[in-house]
Amino acid sequence: MKIILAVDLFMRVCADAESFGDNKRGAIRQTKAAHRSFVCYARNAGVIFPLLGTRRDRRANRESAAVILNRTTQMPDNSSTQSELSRRYKSTVTVVNGLITLTLALVAIIVLLGRSAVQKDNESLDMGWRIAVVILGFCAIALRRTKFSAMRLQDIAALRGLYGLLAALQKTTVQVAVLGGAITIIGAVVSLLTGYASYTLLSAVITLAVLIYCYPRKSAWQRVAQGIEQTGDADAPSTKGNAA
Repeated sequence: MKIILAVDLFMRVCADAESFGDNKRGAIRQTKAAHRSFVCYARNAGVIFPLLGTRRDRRANRESAAVILNRTTQMPDNSSTQSELSRRYKSTVTVVNGLITLTLALVAIIVLLGRSAVQKDNESLDMGWRIAVVILGFCAIALRRTKFSAMRLQDIAALRGLYGLLAALQKTTVQVAVLGGAITIIGAVVSLLTGYASYTLLSAVITLAVLIYCYPRKSAWQRVAQGIEQTGDADAPSTKGNAA
């Protein structure tokens, strides 16, 4: 329908150009105006013509065509969507569980080493640890809330399709989990340098809180994907809940 309207507009303006008769200069001007109107209308209507317009128009049209082609080639059926979701969810859960295991392993190692370690105070290390924990903790929370906002998920789905949306959910969850895991690693380093196992224990508690906060939930991923696929709204009633 959009193509018919665009072509109809172009034909009507070209017909007006023919009415100029012998006035060739006026006909040329009218034809150029018709071409510009046609390209503008076609672009606004969602119809892409990569070969029309000026060099800038052609470049913009090619970019728009690439976006639309990317969307159309990434609109999988329900079975392939569920398969991709399960694959990405499984790999994400593996990463998060691995970081939980690493956290518990570091706690066990530091506690065993701390029994024979010589304790020594270091105010600069203590202050640096506190600042690092606060920054990493807030960054993890802010990153998750920003990347999982409904508007951003809708934009990702519009530009990259459902596969791109699932990739974004996986990538963000892994990034938040890595930030949480880094807290325990920093605490373990400070414990080795000072001999106090309390740095690792406190860091591990914060890390586990972050990992539980960002732990992926398959049902939430399914609600987001289904909501965007069906209604185009990541905040639709069928998608309520946390994305991770």
